[in-house]
Amino acid sequence: MRKLESVILSLTKQEVRNFKIYANRIKTNNRQKKILTLFNAYKSEKYKTDDDLLKTEFPKLNKNAFYRLRNRLLDEIDQSLLMLYNDMDDKILVMRSIIMAKISNHKNDYKSAYSLLLEAEKKAYKSEFFDLLNVIYNEMIALSAYSPEIDPRVYIKKISDVEREYATLKELNRLIAEIAYELRSKNYEGDSDTIQTLRNINERLSKSDIVNDSVQAKLKVYICIRDILYQEKKITQLKEYLINTCNSFENNNLWTKNYHVDKIIMIIWTNNIALKAKDFPLARTYVEKLWVELNKYNKLYFEKYKWFYYQSLFIDCYLTNKIDEGIQILEECRLSYLQEEKELVFKDVPIQTIIIFQLNLTVAYFSKNEFDKALDQIKVFFYSDVYKKLNPQLKLFIFIVDIIVYFERGDEEYVLFRIKEVKRSLRNILSKDTYNREKEFLYLLGKLITVTNPTKNKTLVERIETFISNSPEFEPGAKEYIDYKVFLESKLNSESYYETIKQYVGT
Repeated sequence: MRKLESVILSLTKQEVRNFKIYANRIKTNNRQKKILTLFNAYKSEKYKTDDDLLKTEFPKLNKNAFYRLRNRLLDEIDQSLLMLYNDMDDKILVMRSIIMAKISNHKNDYKSAYSLLLEAEKKAYKSEFFDLLNVIYNEMIALSAYSPEIDPRVYIKKISDVEREYATLKELNRLIAEIAYELRSKNYEGDSDTIQTLRNINERLSKSDIVNDSVQAKLKVYICIRDILYQEKKITQLKEYLINTCNSFENNNLWTKNYHVDKIIMIIWTNNIALKAKDFPLARTYVEKLWVELNKYNKLYFEKYKWFYYQSLFIDCYLTNKIDEGIQILEECRLSYLQEEKELVFKDVPIQTIIIFQLNLTVAYFSKNEFDKALDQIKVFFYSDVYKKLNPQLKLFIFIVDIIVYFERGDEEYVLFRIKEVKRSLRNILSKDTYNREKEFLYLLGKLITVTNPTKNKTLVERIETFISNSPEFEPGAKEYIDYKVFLESKLNSESYYETIKQYVGT
């Protein structure tokens, strides 16, 4: 069941503005005033319970009436979102035609209903909305009882044709969804079975006639090959494949509005792989392409994916020895964002946006050895309204960054206290084998403080070297915001963290 409070807090600024315009459409309606009052009360988050809100804002309202008002507010929010996104993509337009056909049918206007369904069928077939084609054909079959001109046998056969023609694609969709979930669960670190399954899917797709005619199938082939190359660490081949695939879709005019989000994701992948391959000019090109695509279709996907743009732009500056430029970009962007918000408030800010500004700035200032400024940035994550948004994994990674900064600042007693605190407060997640790397790193960090002359201690140095040799290759933008391997190498070699990073990327 949806929570009204969560729905309200998830709304973007544009969605909030649109709702208020929608809710204000009948200014003299007392119920509308109550709805707006309730909306603003939840948006402010100043009431801990509904009872507190009810006593303060609606003292004359009983609980039953209050809950009816809540339901009405949720319904009005839904209606305003439907109006705002009524033409978001062709799938919504097709569903709208189906709904209008049902309304026309209810009004006994069978001719209009049939026309709407024919229009929906044409668009659904062109856009490969096969699930909706079944709905449309079933609606036509039902409509045939009232309209003699409709031959239900035609649509019964079409249902069979669609089911038969696209049965393979439906099965492959299911398999790919399962594999994608497994890969995400393992943070894209698959095993031989996963790779073989991807190969099998790709082989079946490649032999299917559907691939020649279906954009969806072409995308499935692309995803399979992309993931196989990534799993096998064939970064150069993957980079070339991504570029060629993106250009091929472009040249064949396959990037319609319906597949715009797929185009954005392909550009993000190409940018990330270019960075991993240390091809910085290519990465910058795809960052610029991303910005162009995010601004298309009335910025349809801008809010959802803008953080990839700023993250990529910063990483590009960071890895090309332009930290100050990267800091300036983030600071200017944050200033613009906060001016729009009118105050430094993080309660309504998505966690990815906070990471863009605060965690990247933390790493930047840390790399410049400006540790006090780094701590000023990361402290935001320990505000109660931000901390509660963090999942346990993210809390662990942020805690470790915080501990590393204090370590470099020379606050040794505080670091030891902080390590114990992390082990206590996040003991559930640290008890899992998945986080053995983090446990070992925290242990080594503690030993670098408690052991006399740690870089001269043979046992400790061997353990650090083992950790380094067992570590994955340095990867820009990875989950370790301050790379553990690079940090420990810098300690052994008596170098700064950023100087060691530059050696890895050749700048």
